[in-house]
Amino acid sequence: MELPDGEEAECRICRGGHEGGALLHPCRCAGSIKYVHQECLDQWLARSSGASKRCELCHHPFTFSPVYADNAPSRLPTTEFAMGLLKLVAKRTLLAMRTTLVLFLWVVCLPVGTSWMCRLFFMRSLQSVFTLTDRLEGSAVLGDWMQGVLLSVVVVGCFLAVSALRDYMIRHEIENPPPALAPRNPPPIPAPEVHEDERGVPLVNPPEPRNWEVVHRGDGVHFVDHQAAAAAADGFGGEGEVE
Repeated sequence: MELPDGEEAECRICRGGHEGGALLHPCRCAGSIKYVHQECLDQWLARSSGASKRCELCHHPFTFSPVYADNAPSRLPTTEFAMGLLKLVAKRTLLAMRTTLVLFLWVVCLPVGTSWMCRLFFMRSLQSVFTLTDRLEGSAVLGDWMQGVLLSVVVVGCFLAVSALRDYMIRHEIENPPPALAPRNPPPIPAPEVHEDERGVPLVNPPEPRNWEVVHRGDGVHFVDHQAAAAAADGFGGEGEVE
């Protein structure tokens, strides 16, 4: 399927033309979507999920062929081959050393260090710290390693349990929110007591309540106001009572 008259070929990824590089067609797609830049296709394959080497439209595997310069030799020189081999060996050796170091730290140093930290925590004197050097023997190190593995498993298990409990509580609170509290009305304020005189006029300063006492005497029953008596005594410098 050829392009219509007047329509130029363009890359189906960047929508650019020949100015962005040579347009290739590495799959069975036809029409305006058959062309693609080599650089655009490489970036698309590097960022696509699954890193599939097939076209997402026609599902045909992309075909690539190396392109050499015109002045390239027909056989690879020995020095180039040796340098490439040395680089490959150095890269694989460095990767193996890093993997071995990581495994040694996590599998050996971490359990033994955890066991020794636990022993240091329960030691009562500073002199006991120097006794840890006596545990560098084979059987002692093996025992410390097993104890450290057990402690590490317990610590990691507790951490995972607390994290799971926290996530469960957050999810439970989101799914079942607590009921909203109803607003409480403030208690009513009692109306002030209004005192009036004998004419029904409200008093600005009502009189204080009197403390009357019933007193039985020979001449009859008397009502004594001790508050007024105390005020009279203060005014005249003596004691008295008001009936």
